[in-house]
Amino acid sequence: MFKEFRDLRRKPETEQGLPDLLNYAFAEDDHTIIMKDGARLTAFECLGPDMNSAGTEELDAHRDLANRALIPLDESFAYQVDFIRHPSAEYPERQFADPVSSMIGHEGSIHYAQEGLHYESRTVLTVACKKPEAQSRLGNVFVTGSVEQDRDREREWFNQQLQDFVDAMSPVWKLTRLGMDQLLSHITTCINGSVSHVKAPAERSRSMRFWAIRTSSLVPNRASAGATFE
Repeated sequence: MFKEFRDLRRKPETEQGLPDLLNYAFAEDDHTIIMKDGARLTAFECLGPDMNSAGTEELDAHRDLANRALIPLDESFAYQVDFIRHPSAEYPERQFADPVSSMIGHEGSIHYAQEGLHYESRTVLTVACKKPEAQSRLGNVFVTGSVEQDRDREREWFNQQLQDFVDAMSPVWKLTRLGMDQLLSHITTCINGSVSHVKAPAERSRSMRFWAIRTSSLVPNRASAGATFE
């Protein structure tokens, strides 16, 4: 074969697209995603008190409580807070059985339209944890067991750390852990830059404890994000 033709042979593709760069691997349970690097990721919706009229002492007290809640979590934890503000839905059209209620609804619609654009805000705290490999190897020296048992112990430890964190943070933030539908929707919203709704697989057999996350379905113009596997 001529050298010129040998050079035309297809070479392995080395370029990576967005789905390849995303770190999400599979769902461990209804609240946790296992990352490609072995880390665990979960998220909480945050609701807090109105601090617009709070004084300096009250603000300092909230900071101190938040710092105390974060101190027990070591360097294996990482955090990200997303504040998402998006337009509200249009005023719903309703049919009322009596004229009085209909008039009240009509007045409410006019008042809603006169106020102009309406927005809704949402704060989501994402927590990821990855134990150092050296720490994991050292633990395996003293604790022996199957891979499944090791994974269960790590999951229990992770969930206990999160529960202690939620309890300690409760005076500052009310933290509600996101389900898998909400978690995937939040991730997709951050990737796409627009509010997205993703539905996780509804049914999983006992043999399908985990379901894989197709990262290609988290990019724009996709609606589903899951595929079960054994």
